[in-house]
Amino acid sequence: MNHRVLSRLLLCGLLATGLPALAATAAPAAEKAIEFHVLPLPNSQQQLDQQMRIEMRMKITPKADATDAEREKIATTMAAMPSPMVMSTRSSQRITTSTADKQGRIKVSSEIQMGATEIQAGEKGEIRRMPAQVGKMGFSAVLNNGRYEQIQFGPEMSKALPPEQAEALFSKLFNAMGQLEGAKLKVGEFIDVPFPLDLPIPGAPANAMNGKVFGRYTLTKVDKGVAEFDVQMQVNMQFEAPAAAASAASAPVMPGFTSQGSGGGKFKLRLADRLQLSSAMDLDMQMQVRMPDGNLMDMSMKMDMQVQGRSLAKAR
Repeated sequence: MNHRVLSRLLLCGLLATGLPALAATAAPAAEKAIEFHVLPLPNSQQQLDQQMRIEMRMKITPKADATDAEREKIATTMAAMPSPMVMSTRSSQRITTSTADKQGRIKVSSEIQMGATEIQAGEKGEIRRMPAQVGKMGFSAVLNNGRYEQIQFGPEMSKALPPEQAEALFSKLFNAMGQLEGAKLKVGEFIDVPFPLDLPIPGAPANAMNGKVFGRYTLTKVDKGVAEFDVQMQVNMQFEAPAAAASAASAPVMPGFTSQGSGGGKFKLRLADRLQLSSAMDLDMQMQVRMPDGNLMDMSMKMDMQVQGRSLAKAR
């Protein structure tokens, strides 16, 4: 799995934070609880502008029985490898809802426009700008009595995630959203958000990929209709690569890996129109990849993620 695929999985999990289970600490009885809603309002349009920066360092460790020639080749490769590798990306997500019909159903559509990627190899390396590899990614669904139905994915979505992964990921996300709708929280209380990453991987057995993004959002302040949170994050992922395929025609499968990370940040939510005004997250990740030749690749990543939200059409 390369850093772009890992980043997509992490972003999916982080975008899901603020969703599933409620676990609250004690608060003064007289203090008023805030009721949270995560399902979109009808007749609205919002945009989330996202920036992500990843600083990555890599080290290859030879397998125990590596020959002198193999060790020398790895040492030569590492000496020639610029470090750190820095990747910066931008994207914009627009979420639009229709007017509710007579049965109260709302059509929801989402478009994600990926921007160019900037890559710098080494502290003094030239910054290379690469155009987006995919066009607008999107999906549509019908929100009916708190549940998402008739989910359809745009053609570009499959270029970012295989259909099985996209379907599993959105299903987990939508189910989580329904669990939090209407939850109540007071200042000083927190929401625990475990978001599973046990996604299907083409060519791999079931449950080969598993993990979880865990977020704790502590409500610190409510001012002029804006709720502010302190955030703590934990990430754990692993993938057990299947044995080598008997047929050369079989689809290639990524190597096995384990990954852990932690971090935190700030999050602001406008209550009236359910808009994510802003979030800022820092995450330190450690990843070990078991290469097909038996060598180990250790990767350390520092991830900085920023989101700014704005309303494009007033809900009513």
